[in-house]
Amino acid sequence: FRPLLMIHNGDDLAQFAFWQWGDAVIVMNGDDYDYSRRLPRLSATHALKPGEVSFLTVTSGVFGTRLFINGALVQEIKNWQLTLPDGGDKLRLILGNSVYGKHNWEGEIYGFAFYATVLTPKKVQLAYDHWLRQKAFAADVNDDLQLLYSFSEDTGHMVDDWTGRNQQ
Repeated sequence: FRPLLMIHNGDDLAQFAFWQWGDAVIVMNGDDYDYSRRLPRLSATHALKPGEVSFLTVTSGVFGTRLFINGALVQEIKNWQLTLPDGGDKLRLILGNSVYGKHNWEGEIYGFAFYATVLTPKKVQLAYDHWLRQKAFAADVNDDLQLLYSFSEDTGHMVDDWTGRNQQ
């Protein structure tokens, strides 16, 4: 269990988790890590290969939830929608570790974007194509972009939000 990204509010049952298990990636809500409760989750094997860069995208809405790797749809669960935990002062975005700091992920994260709307498969493919060509993330404010962080800035411990909302 190696989290790439978690959104946590102090309640493990409400968390959003995007994690690695071997060469697989798994996206879920809650804490059913061993899958004993059979809670819904998306997963893809052979998603992360040593020495290769992967462009991972998750979309979720009333249609269901989709996982894309390098612009291609790899799994979809219809009529299941991921949720983000209610926040308040405890809401945290954690990259590369668990909220407890005991499950570090080894690798490089080049960026993170969060949209308030669901991207279509065509938009996901276009974003991946742009990233391949430009080695930069496309920031389309028309898609209700809420957060965009690029970790290639080499400016220390603080990372600026590229949406212009001045979030760090």
